[in-house]
Amino acid sequence: MRQDRKRGSRISTGPGFNGPKARFCKIAVSLIFPQFFPGRTVPHMRFSLGLRICSIVGLSFCSLVGLAAMQAGNLEGALEQQRRGSDDSRIAKLAVT
Repeated sequence: MRQDRKRGSRISTGPGFNGPKARFCKIAVSLIFPQFFPGRTVPHMRFSLGLRICSIVGLSFCSLVGLAAMQAGNLEGALEQQRRGSDDSRIAKLAVT
């Protein structure tokens, strides 16, 4: 890589993909697709008990929020359908009389 004197930006002079971002991308890809990297083992991550409990509570809270949002959407749809049904029956009664 060389510095452009006018702009001060970096210009790539080759196909190299190096640096911390490249390392992160290579590790992420190897964790997602381990079949492409047969010699690389997945690192064993160790978490404390408190961190595990906090993550379980946090994920449970997120799932409850998502469930409540889904139920609210279903309730809204059901109420809208019920309102349309009552409007249709009212119009039918008016048409008959």
